[in-house]
Amino acid sequence: MNIISKATEIINLGITEYLKSKNVLLEQIESLTKKEFQLLESGLLQIKEGIGIDENNPLTNLDVGTVYKLIYLLQLKLISRKSNYKFLHQNENGILDIIKLSNSIDSEEIYLHHFVKNYYKKR
Repeated sequence: MNIISKATEIINLGITEYLKSKNVLLEQIESLTKKEFQLLESGLLQIKEGIGIDENNPLTNLDVGTVYKLIYLLQLKLISRKSNYKFLHQNENGILDIIKLSNSIDSEEIYLHHFVKNYYKKR
């Protein structure tokens, strides 16, 4: 199953119901804050639209922790991560994380791209 189909499946079922179906402990689900659920849903919706698959259209408005939770939620395995610290996206300077993953079912390699704005100004 590709990453877009998986994101769509989770959205359609709902994050909580999906996690329950995968036997995730109720305590782990309940420990997620409302904000974390909103960020996960935002990430899933972006992936569903094909965002994050290409470096020219990376995931945005997500913190790094949410991206790692998305990887877990999508049942992907982290292979490697590299960062481009001088990336320009929509006229914003920032960091582009290029995350190499494998699908736990068929070992297919997948890349996720995540952009974080650089909030630090040069002095």
